[in-house]
Amino acid sequence: MLKNRFTLLLLTILSFSWLISCEESTINPFEDEKSIYSVYGALSMDRSINYIRVRKLDTPLFADSTLKIDGIVTFTDLETGISNVLKDTVVNFSGNFTQNFILDQILELNRTYELKVERSDGAAVRSSFTTPQQTDVDININFPELQCETPITFTYKNVRDPELIQMEVGILHNGNLNWAPMQIVGRLTHKPNADEMTVVMSPRNLMVEVFPPIIPDIPNFNTYLLFPTVSCAAVENRKFHIRYTHFGAEWNEGKPRMGQIDFESGIIDNGLGFIGSYRTGEFSFSLGDSDEDLAEI
Repeated sequence: MLKNRFTLLLLTILSFSWLISCEESTINPFEDEKSIYSVYGALSMDRSINYIRVRKLDTPLFADSTLKIDGIVTFTDLETGISNVLKDTVVNFSGNFTQNFILDQILELNRTYELKVERSDGAAVRSSFTTPQQTDVDININFPELQCETPITFTYKNVRDPELIQMEVGILHNGNLNWAPMQIVGRLTHKPNADEMTVVMSPRNLMVEVFPPIIPDIPNFNTYLLFPTVSCAAVENRKFHIRYTHFGAEWNEGKPRMGQIDFESGIIDNGLGFIGSYRTGEFSFSLGDSDEDLAEI
């Protein structure tokens, strides 16, 4: 059971890495007679350069590098009206040539952009997306001091439903900083009538995410009752690291986080694929911190 869980975790991490690596991956779209182009762009707000992959759907998958898309790719800020024509580069991945277009600009917070691929005969593929707002994090314990069993309320603000937060936990043990996505115990949920996502986790619960035990094969088992294979006392520097990713609303619609893209999701007008943005952040806290210490994170 434990071996299977680690295998599933590895596949999830590899799938996520595949999704946000626009230069190193290839796309294999499902054919659609009504669609013109397949587009794919997982755009990081933390980088000044991103890549958007575009492919003619009538081009053979293993075509050579001379078969370009016969079109112009433009990227427009719909608030300012500023539009840029994107330059391209051809990438050879295991004999499969893909045409990547270079987006050389910082994506602004809470801004709507449109990507358009226009063929030489005037037919066009369009997709728009809105970037996340500034992600604010509140941490509250309502206790004088953080201990292993103290419940911590994590609140991520400015997360408009259906935007999403993915949270990872990092713990230093035996000289290694071990990271794992929060998926065994904790589940971030949207707060009703508020642009917030929240979860309550103790340090022991966070330890379970990184050092999971064998999980009982019992229906509806309460994973909050689990104990990690490494104790809180073994955490070096008594420090817990949290890394989060704030995904725009399109990630919920296109479902790309599980290693698949819903090509029928309707987010690409007259085409197939996915385009959306995300931003990341990181913070840390320690056992023994006071509520006031945590409020300053």
